[in-house]
Amino acid sequence: AMACRAAAATRRRAAPVLRGFGPLRLQARATCRTTDEGVFVSEDSPYSTDQHLVYGSVLWDSGLALSKFFASGGGAPWRGRRVLELGTGTGVVALTLGKLGAAVVATDCEPGVIGLLERNIEANALASSVAVHCLDWGDRATYLRDRRFDVVVAADVLYSRRDRWLWRALEAHMDRDRDTVAYLASPYRQDSPLSGFFDLAAGAGLRVDRLEDGAGRASGGAQGRPEDVYAGSRFVELSAEGRGAAALRADFGEHNAQ
Repeated sequence: AMACRAAAATRRRAAPVLRGFGPLRLQARATCRTTDEGVFVSEDSPYSTDQHLVYGSVLWDSGLALSKFFASGGGAPWRGRRVLELGTGTGVVALTLGKLGAAVVATDCEPGVIGLLERNIEANALASSVAVHCLDWGDRATYLRDRRFDVVVAADVLYSRRDRWLWRALEAHMDRDRDTVAYLASPYRQDSPLSGFFDLAAGAGLRVDRLEDGAGRASGGAQGRPEDVYAGSRFVELSAEGRGAAALRADFGEHNAQ
């Protein structure tokens, strides 16, 4: 498993924001589990199609870490807030936010993942809080431009040079007049496109923050009580040099070494 790491948070001086963490884990067979936060999640094998691997059908640690952050009180209050999740996968983040009272639109573009997501929503009795939409980052016609969101979230969606794809979808849904905040969870990877994503965000005038512990290390974790994992954590603005270091060199806190 890769370490779960606070990747970044971005925020504009008087507008949007983007905040984050992450990790990863691959299972080859369908499983069911209940998270520490009480969310029931079914997973499917990523080999469910002979066309390509369906990574979204697996429950990754980044999603668990981001869910745990929200459960710890991060970003609160959630009741009544409008949230968009990009690349929702199994839906663990969307479902956790739905349980916390948010109105969530969970999006993905893989047919198999959409079906799995719908089953997980039904299993958690959250149909009134979590809606599903097929959103393809490469197809602007699927974007929800007529909707307004208070928060955008995404977990472990930066890989295989997808920084520009993610940025295009993210920017399209961040309302500069409504101080939209975005939280991004991402694992440390030596070939991560995170650095390029940071450059795109900063170039658009957003502030980039990282969630850090008291020693200035990336804060986060996929296991343990939320209040313990994130005790003493706070978002710290990253300079241009700091963004490069955060993307390319890992410096993890004690809960962030899984």
